[in-house]
Amino acid sequence: MAFYFLSVHPTYMGTILNIPIKENGILSSGPFIAQAFTGFFACWLAFWLTRSRSMKINTLRKGANTLSCFIFTIGTIGVYLSGCDTMWNEICLFIATASVGFGFAGCLITAVDMSPTYCGVLMGFASTLASFSGFAIPLTVGALTKYEQTLDQWGKMFLITAAVGAGSGIVFLTLGSTDIQPWDPCSSKDVNMNSSEKPQEKALPIELVNA
Repeated sequence: MAFYFLSVHPTYMGTILNIPIKENGILSSGPFIAQAFTGFFACWLAFWLTRSRSMKINTLRKGANTLSCFIFTIGTIGVYLSGCDTMWNEICLFIATASVGFGFAGCLITAVDMSPTYCGVLMGFASTLASFSGFAIPLTVGALTKYEQTLDQWGKMFLITAAVGAGSGIVFLTLGSTDIQPWDPCSSKDVNMNSSEKPQEKALPIELVNA
């Protein structure tokens, strides 16, 4: 989702908001600094909730990802509705980009939950597929604005981006799972990471207690 703001939004700021690319560096990079802080906080909170067994991992991952996707969608629509208002554009840009940080505690780490053994391979496949959006977004923007560098044409791109954000959130919310897959060697172990109950301590044999 953030590939849009990373790859082509500086061009939007230069052509529509009349802020040259050479001068909008801070405005373009600031939201990603906010995203780093959001991601750190989300991961810390997720770690604490996991260690304290306060929430099932499946609920935690879906909750974090839902926040990420739908706040991103709202922020992107806000950029669309802001028109040429630079201040509101930047505020909505901060909201949309920073919210992606919640995804670090959501779908981005689900591969570790599904398959601790093969999570590296899963992340490799997922990252490869996700990287295609880095090619698709500039091509789409180019097709929409090749002959018309207008707010209406850029608005179509904002709506497409918002729809993708909302759609991905709905898909993960309804179909996502953190259950360890049967093809992972860890599935044979007596481990239930999705349980919110604290594990029971096993009693030591009487001989060891009296030793």
